Amino acid sequence: MKTVVFEVRGSFAHFRKFYANSTSLSYEFPPRTTACGMIAAILGLERDSYYELMSEEQAFVCVQIMEPVKRMSQTVNYMWVKGTKDLNGSAGPMQIPVEWVTNIDGVGKGEVGYRIYFSHRDEALLEKLSSLLKENQTYYPIYLGLSEALGHVRWIGEFELEHADKSDELIEIVTVCPIEQLQDISYVQAGEGAPVRKYMRDRIPCDFAAERRLTGVAQVIYEPNGHPVTARVKHGIYRLRINDEPLYVLPLTSRE
Repeated sequence: MKTVVFEVRGSFAHFRKFYANSTSLSYEFPPRTTACGMIAAILGLERDSYYELMSEEQAFVCVQIMEPVKRMSQTVNYMWVKGTKDLNGSAGPMQIPVEWVTNIDGVGKGEVGYRIYFSHRDEALLEKLSSLLKENQTYYPIYLGLSEALGHVRWIGEFELEHADKSDELIEIVTVCPIEQLQDISYVQAGEGAPVRKYMRDRIPCDFAAERRLTGVAQVIYEPNGHPVTARVKHGIYRLRINDEPLYVLPLTSRE
């Protein structure tokens, strides 16, 4: 299966959690729906026009954390606007706590970076995406969640993805993993002196239908410092080689 691999990077990010209320909590990585939105922006697809095209049945999407990240909270001043007469700021400010994702060393000391593995049943769509990324072009600007978090893309390449039956082995999976795809998660370190792994879990949106109706949610596990997740898988896994290094990835999906 031909797979397009690229990275999105920036100084900071905010990927709002779908279950957050007035406090804007953020995921530490772009969930599947956000990654699909970025791909749609690169291709020039209009807002709300691509949900069926990017559905779980049509598109294969994996997300890898490339840089160690952390979250920090800041209170952001917004304008209180009930009508056009308030656009001059006369109604005063409205303060909202916002959680930002930054490099673990802080803003200005490193980037946040995410590698996206993307395949699609429509080969023409894949070709168009590849041709744009190779020229470092996007139809619309790339944002890491919010317009304040401007991002840029980095082309990695096209690779052949193959399905591997590894259900009886502990595997190092480099991408964010749907928990329902795993049957055993190991907290044993890779060897003496190996970096400590801090597994995190969360619920992410995976699929939209018309009118932005959420149709798929997944429980996932990931390592915020960019280390792999060591686990056994239930139904096999996908493998590709980048720079002669075999990498194992799992697609973000709400299906078991």
